[in-house]
Amino acid sequence: EPMDNPGFYRVNYRVQGNAKVSIVLMNVTSLKDLRRIIRAVSRHRSYGNFEILVLWNGPEKNKGILNFIKEHRQIPIKVVYCTSARNNFVTFSRLAEKMDSDYLLFLDGQVEKVSRGFLETFLGNAQRPYVGAVGGRVYDNSGRLVAGAKILDLKGLAGDAFEGLKFGYTGYFHKAVLQQNFHAVSGKAMMVRRTSFLQAGGFSEEVEDRYKDVDLCLKVRKNGSLSVYEPYVQLYHMESKTRGAEDSEAKVRRFQEEIEYMRCQWIDILRKGDPYYNKNLSLTKWNY
Repeated sequence: EPMDNPGFYRVNYRVQGNAKVSIVLMNVTSLKDLRRIIRAVSRHRSYGNFEILVLWNGPEKNKGILNFIKEHRQIPIKVVYCTSARNNFVTFSRLAEKMDSDYLLFLDGQVEKVSRGFLETFLGNAQRPYVGAVGGRVYDNSGRLVAGAKILDLKGLAGDAFEGLKFGYTGYFHKAVLQQNFHAVSGKAMMVRRTSFLQAGGFSEEVEDRYKDVDLCLKVRKNGSLSVYEPYVQLYHMESKTRGAEDSEAKVRRFQEEIEYMRCQWIDILRKGDPYYNKNLSLTKWNY
């Protein structure tokens, strides 16, 4: 299909069959979060074979969430109670072995809007042979890009391409809006083939929230499957990309341990440099 920019095109991959998708909502801490994202997902969804799995950080067995599920019986919602945010992803990795879904769609619990047909767009790409993970682009409430394609060694271990780019702008050679392969995509909006997820061993216990998506995508790539950036999936995030209070000493220590693990685990890739990024371009700026 032709794009708005003359001479540039995108491929709209048709969904094959009726594969089951589990939409996994992460970092949901309140009923307000849950209501907002369920409303957003339901409003722009036309694909029918799906379920919603909530990794719940709130009070265990909260009556409010049980009542919420009863009120939304037309939507298949399941809840996994997590004792702390740190073990959410490890908890899910163990659960994934028992699930019957074909694809896992990870969405951040702070998402408030999604683009029309997002499930079909994700799934059409994810069904392609040799594709293991597909990521969309996420904007904050000020209309700035906060997550999407990941570039290794950008601003540290890995950074988001075009971070801060204002909505409506397409970036260097329109790369912010072009389908393309990357070594990793953002876990804020990422679909993974379940078999690829299991073959990769799921989320690593040594990696917390910040680089869990990069680590997973690198493991998927090591097993021979690609990570694809699909910019036609657009989501809007409630929180601003600006950080709040300074991290505690414990969080800083865990973050340093995570970086050390990643650098040891993926030393060969990091030494060679990201093959999807021109080695002559800056690693201190996001704009190529």
